[in-house]
Amino acid sequence: MKKQDDIAKKLKVVFAYDHFNQDKAWKKVESRIFDKPTRNLFSTFLRQAAIFLATLVSGAILYHFVSTIDQETVYSEIKVPLGQMSEVTLPDGSNIWLNSGSSIKYSNEFAKGNRDIYLDGEAFFEVTPNKSSPFSLKTKNLEILVTGTSFNVFAYGNEKQHSIALVDGKVNLLSSTGKKIKELKQGQLATYTEGDNTIVLSRFDKEFYTSWVDGTIVFKMEKLEDIVPKLERWYNINIQIEEPAVKEFRFTGKILKNKPVEQIFKALQVMEPELNYQFIVNPVGKDLVKIGLKN
Repeated sequence: MKKQDDIAKKLKVVFAYDHFNQDKAWKKVESRIFDKPTRNLFSTFLRQAAIFLATLVSGAILYHFVSTIDQETVYSEIKVPLGQMSEVTLPDGSNIWLNSGSSIKYSNEFAKGNRDIYLDGEAFFEVTPNKSSPFSLKTKNLEILVTGTSFNVFAYGNEKQHSIALVDGKVNLLSSTGKKIKELKQGQLATYTEGDNTIVLSRFDKEFYTSWVDGTIVFKMEKLEDIVPKLERWYNINIQIEEPAVKEFRFTGKILKNKPVEQIFKALQVMEPELNYQFIVNPVGKDLVKIGLKN
């Protein structure tokens, strides 16, 4: 219905070109340009030419309006449910691995003059080189501009810290308004903190940031409160920490996604004997894990 209304409005504009008094307009032009003998000789011919030209212009305007309406931008969106992962090949040949709870969106014009893509979540990119058409990845707060490289982006909308880990190549980091902020080189990690709008560059451990692509989460002296969101997305569960002191427990190790979730918490308990957990199965929703201290 909206499209029909748009077309109707455009047609009104077009037809306004046709709804003029052709005879009156012609007589005014004729009296100013020709003397009487000449007017009699060319009157019929030029009258028809003027009408033909007006019709031609109207038709061109009509075609422009209708073709513009038909060329609406359509977006393809891919969402990965919690507890799952997905691998996607884009129209330009670039490959993307999407982590649990992540989504990407790109237009029907992708690889046809632009390579703009939007991400909410975590993804690993292997971008097909194309210097004439840079690959533009946009997150909630940043834009990453590349021509061909591989990198990992952690940018869930509900997380305060976002990161870009550059494995190969070189990328430019831009603000949401398109202003260049930093140039990131191979082996560098850019960490963005929402609120103070700062970007810190450092070196990074490739395994720590990219192992999830192979179904593994790596922890290196990481606080439990930082591990919990990853486990919730990975296993599609709710985790409730009931003792503030438990949040500060730090863990180092690897978790395999194909292992049962109960086994993961048993492993955490082995690493930290003071940790206690209770697994509550919810048959109609997400399972709940309560974490606290042993009595």
